[in-house]
Amino acid sequence: MDQVKVGFRGTDLRPALICDNVEGLVLDRFSADRAEGGLPPIRLVNTRGAFLRGRPPTENLLPFVSIAGPNTNNLILDPMLMIAGQKTLDIGENVPPDAVYHSAGR
Repeated sequence: MDQVKVGFRGTDLRPALICDNVEGLVLDRFSADRAEGGLPPIRLVNTRGAFLRGRPPTENLLPFVSIAGPNTNNLILDPMLMIAGQKTLDIGENVPPDAVYHSAGR
C-alpha cells in the first residue's frame, strides 16, 4: 500500500490498520489519525516479511506500530520511521528477539 491516509469522524480508539497472519506486507508512507488514548495506528500480529517505510510519526502517534505474536519475523522498518527511537514501537513479550530490524536496535 502506498500513500494511504486513514482518519475518523468520531472518537475511535482502535488501530487504523491491523494485519494478522500476513506475509509480504509493504507499507509505504502510511499515515493515520489517532484519538487521545487510542491504540497505535498500526498493529502487526504474526506478520512475516514486512517492510514499513515513510515519514517519521508525530509525538501524538507514538508508539506508531504495535507488534505481537510468536510467529512474527523478518519485519524491516525504515530508519525514518525510527527517528523517535524505541518509542516508535510497542513490541509484545512473545515476539521473537530477532523478528524486527531497524536502525534504533531492538
